Amino acid sequence: MQEEADTAHGNSRREKRRRAILDAAAKLFLETGYERTTLSDVLALSGGSRSTLADLFGGKEGLFIEVLRETSAHVQAIFDTLDTNDAPIETALRDFARQFIEAIFQPRTIAILRILAAEGSRIPEIAEAFFRMGPDMGDQKLAAFLQRGIDAGTLRSFDPVAMSRAFRSMVIGDTGMRVAAGAPIPGQLAEALAQVDPAVEIFLSGVRVPA
Repeated sequence: MQEEADTAHGNSRREKRRRAILDAAAKLFLETGYERTTLSDVLALSGGSRSTLADLFGGKEGLFIEVLRETSAHVQAIFDTLDTNDAPIETALRDFARQFIEAIFQPRTIAILRILAAEGSRIPEIAEAFFRMGPDMGDQKLAAFLQRGIDAGTLRSFDPVAMSRAFRSMVIGDTGMRVAAGAPIPGQLAEALAQVDPAVEIFLSGVRVPA
């Protein structure tokens, strides 16, 4: 029993160290960018040790990918709702699009996108991690939802992944690029939300089987 308690206590201490290092890294990455954030800065802010950081995250790239994973989680949760969404397709797509837009236009998410725009070509590993945890995952979830419509005969038999990518592009338009380039978030968020209804209508006019 004592051994189990000691193990649990050790795990708790390790998780607290992990959390402190990760929170410090997220703060610095989002405030100063990837390139200007150093491991020394992270350790100074978190009070952790270099050996602990290396053991838990490997290094700066591993730290950023873990911050990216946590930032992506709330967007993934929105795609997950499609698994059990049985509302009429117009309603489901409108509700999904609004939630997706609001998640993308969170300041932390936009900060991550700006870092990726600046550093993705120089450090392809972080760009690959972003696409794996973000758009690629999302397209699989949305494609599965659209496939149900194809199977039911209400949607035309296009490649569902291509349909997903087309719909995401229609919903976001160029607002995501504008914000990543520095445009104020509130105005672009309002613009994207205003485009949801026409985007859904145009999308469905092309893929829905005529009644």
